[in-house]
Amino acid sequence: MLDTPVDPPGSHPLYDLQRPGLAIAAGQVIIGFGGNAGDCENAANPYHGWLVAVPEGGGAMRAFEVASPSGDSQGAIWMGGAAPIVDAAGNIWVATGNSAFHASTDPYDNSDGVLELNSSLQLRQAFAPSTWYSDNASDLDLGSSSPALMADGLVLQAGKSQRAYVMSQSALGGVGGEKATLSSYCGSVVDGGNAISGDDVYTPCARGVVKTQVTPGSPPTIAAVWRTSTGAGGPPILAGGLVWTISTSGNLYGLDPATGNQVRVLPLGSEANHFPTPSVGDGLLLAPASRSVVAFDGPAGLPPAPVSPAGEWTAFQPLSPRGLSGGPVTFAPGSNGSLQELFVPGPGGAVWSAYELP
Repeated sequence: MLDTPVDPPGSHPLYDLQRPGLAIAAGQVIIGFGGNAGDCENAANPYHGWLVAVPEGGGAMRAFEVASPSGDSQGAIWMGGAAPIVDAAGNIWVATGNSAFHASTDPYDNSDGVLELNSSLQLRQAFAPSTWYSDNASDLDLGSSSPALMADGLVLQAGKSQRAYVMSQSALGGVGGEKATLSSYCGSVVDGGNAISGDDVYTPCARGVVKTQVTPGSPPTIAAVWRTSTGAGGPPILAGGLVWTISTSGNLYGLDPATGNQVRVLPLGSEANHFPTPSVGDGLLLAPASRSVVAFDGPAGLPPAPVSPAGEWTAFQPLSPRGLSGGPVTFAPGSNGSLQELFVPGPGGAVWSAYELP
């Protein structure tokens, strides 16, 4: 239905990977780019952090480059696979990784920070820790996870540095503009999206999901309430009264949000990526494995089977050969109450069939 290029201007796809999830808002698909494992690039093909937006129906692309106008490379938008966040006003929030600016005399280039852009991808404001340049030199991306926007107007961000920062959404404050900091946070890196309930944020720490409580005030306070003993640290979600997260060993855990204790454990098998994330929909709890998606019934049980609109064709399905190999497309009176049946010859003598529903 739509096939439109979204590569950022002058990008090198071998290095400028599209790693985060997608966001859709105000008729636009919003896409983050930049970075490979180990910040792989070369002098002839440097990568840049980009945010791109294209209309859902196709059309002109908008693009924002993280390190512009410095022209410096890197500064990826990757966030451990999390999608850009769109707030109630339609503004877009992302976190960025390290750039090649490593000296205290370098001008800030929007790397290693939290950025807010408007729907036209114009930068509204930014935050970065005062150590952004040394974090860059040590590959301590603040942007290994996504910003956690809370209803009280605060935002929490944690990354690879084992420090968590709290800022004001209305005034991020630029370099060193945080309102509160928690050091020795989680004991490892934070990778991926967060789950949020009120002032409680559940962050995906590699050593186990951490529940963080942020209390508004002047200044606000931040405290780590628990870290789960299961060791499962994949990006969490909240569903059915539990915190759900996937371990690298291939188990889906349901955690008590008050204590972090394991309530449920469901085997999935091997995982294909670093940051697998569960989801919910149509009464199902859905989780990825390396070559499949596993679905579990929610409290209401299975949803009803989908109903195809009248006069439309179901999806093609392969059938055993019916003597039509190499022959023309043919129609026949439909079985199973359908109006008609379509036979399409395929390769190797296979036949594809579809039914038109009444």
